[in-house]
Amino acid sequence: ELTGFSAAAVLDALSEPTTTQVTYLDGTSSSLTISVNYADGAIQLVEKPGMEADPTWDPQEPCLSHINIEATLVLSSEDGAIDVTESVNLKAYQVDYVTTAHEILSGAIVNLLEASTLNPGDNDRIRYYLDNAWREDTVTGNLMATVETNALSSEESSAETIVSISMNNLAEW
Repeated sequence: ELTGFSAAAVLDALSEPTTTQVTYLDGTSSSLTISVNYADGAIQLVEKPGMEADPTWDPQEPCLSHINIEATLVLSSEDGAIDVTESVNLKAYQVDYVTTAHEILSGAIVNLLEASTLNPGDNDRIRYYLDNAWREDTVTGNLMATVETNALSSEESSAETIVSISMNNLAEW
């Protein structure tokens, strides 16, 4: 075993839902339940060369080799503001260190944006992102929205014509 642990051990460690406090952009908070469901998604060992030869390598950093696990992440807040069920790729660096970063395409957090103080225009493109990390019996994460000003204008839009992108944390836990 290159990683020293198995996907089964990671999934076992994440098998119980975790509850934590979520704080929204406006300062209010709620209870957030986070669970990982695995049915039959892909599991892949991703081998990365060691970094020991790199003088800037910090041995406290997790191993770059990891197990990639396709699973379903469910986030549900007690107040109903967050109700997300997304297929994600978990990156397990250790049994007790797992991350995921994912663009949410379902529109499941549109209500969070609408409840925030952000006021995107009709021609602004909104993209939603989720980051989550499990480490040593704790879970942290955030939901973000990027606002690409005038990206949907009737004029031809390309990456070169979008002059303003703002990152906005909608919720953190």
